Amino acid sequence: MRPYQLLACILLFSVSCKKSSLEDSSDTTSLIKIREYATNIALPTVNIKMYTCSNYDFEFGCQSTSLFVVRVTDKNGEYMISKRELNKANQGMIFSKSQYWDREGRTGENFMEPEAWAKITLKRIIRYPDSSFFAVSTTSELGLQSYLEFKAPRKDSVFYFRLFGSEINQISWMVFTKPAIYYLCCPTDSLAGGNLSLSPKKFETLAASIDY
Repeated sequence: MRPYQLLACILLFSVSCKKSSLEDSSDTTSLIKIREYATNIALPTVNIKMYTCSNYDFEFGCQSTSLFVVRVTDKNGEYMISKRELNKANQGMIFSKSQYWDREGRTGENFMEPEAWAKITLKRIIRYPDSSFFAVSTTSELGLQSYLEFKAPRKDSVFYFRLFGSEINQISWMVFTKPAIYYLCCPTDSLAGGNLSLSPKKFETLAASIDY
């Protein structure tokens, strides 16, 4: 190989290495850290579901989203997400783990609330119209809501209601009637209502009763 050809190869290799180095450095990473709310315990094996826009309209924006990848936190409750992966997750991330409430996530520190349950006995003491519904709800300290609605039973019955563990759950209940076409609207025709407070430990099931 002639001297000028060797020099050209060296220069070409040097430029190629620099270009590769710049490309690698541009794909930086960010830390996602997931902890249990109230205890700050690290949560391993949390599924990090990343969503991207699968149908974008230049006039109306994103018309549909799709799941493009699922990652999992390590034993320290952490996952290093690349810049490319983060940019592709333009429709957000959802964290999920058995016995914990799903929540939207981001880079940095995140907290997930453990679930608990209430075994509630309904004791009917008033006669309501056959079209009546029963609803029960509570909101967590992080702003998540648990809501359950069903046809008001005509006799005493039992149901299970999902709660937030390691927290005080302020539970509201209501009996109401409404036409089927307004099923998703807030009921305004309340026939009865009340409140109760439960403070379960994480994963615990407490017993309660409601006279309605």
